[in-house]
Amino acid sequence: VYPSGAGSTSPSGSSWYNAGTQVQISATANSGYQFASWSGSGSSSYTGTSNPVTITMNSPVNETAIFNIEVIVQNAFGGSASASYNGQTYYSNTTFVVPYGSQVTFTASANQGYFFDKWVGTQSSTSNPLTLTITQPTTEIAEFGFYITFSASGLGSNAQGTVLSVNGQSYTYSQLPVTIAVNYGQSVSYSFNSPIYASTNGVRYAWISTTGLDNKQSDTFTPTQSGYITGNYVTQYALIMSVYPSGAGSTSPSGSSWYNAGTQVQI
Repeated sequence: VYPSGAGSTSPSGSSWYNAGTQVQISATANSGYQFASWSGSGSSSYTGTSNPVTITMNSPVNETAIFNIEVIVQNAFGGSASASYNGQTYYSNTTFVVPYGSQVTFTASANQGYFFDKWVGTQSSTSNPLTLTITQPTTEIAEFGFYITFSASGLGSNAQGTVLSVNGQSYTYSQLPVTIAVNYGQSVSYSFNSPIYASTNGVRYAWISTTGLDNKQSDTFTPTQSGYITGNYVTQYALIMSVYPSGAGSTSPSGSSWYNAGTQVQI
């Protein structure tokens, strides 16, 4: 058989037959291969694509079962993939066969908002296009990364300090929004700080919700698509209660308290 390990023949190996004996020969492909043809030598041998076929033993005969190799091209979410061989293009989720030693070129195309990450499968590579010499059953899957934009709403330009942390990187209000690239299957860690104090005394901002691809104040998750994550804040004001002279009485509420903007408070 050719290539080695591609399948089996019946009969197999070497056999002896009386002159004039008719012998049926057949070939069976292993997984990932496909029978292509017989290549025979000897005056009574057979060369062709029939399988099984009968030969008459009127001379010494050598028969080789030749198998083609299966190639599969696939893509993950976020784009498409194709494979080119001998002037023919095969698109995503297609299986085709090529002779041993053929060169096949794989090409990935990202959708808008995504980018090509890598090929996985029989051979991993970040090359695009990727050209392989096929010597075994081959599957190549194009994986795509994407972009996630982080932002915050409800904050004023007087917000101070870190508003957001993404994958260990801190961002202030002036640095938002920020867009990060996420490889296929990569996890993302983020945290919206709360409260965030303003440069104006008695003013701060409190996180109230997260919208978009996730809904938590802090989380580590594996996104599957491009999009946005927005932390939503509400303005809070400080109410500071005191008495004069000290010890003369009490107030309700007492001391310092924070309230959302617009809250009605009875004192």
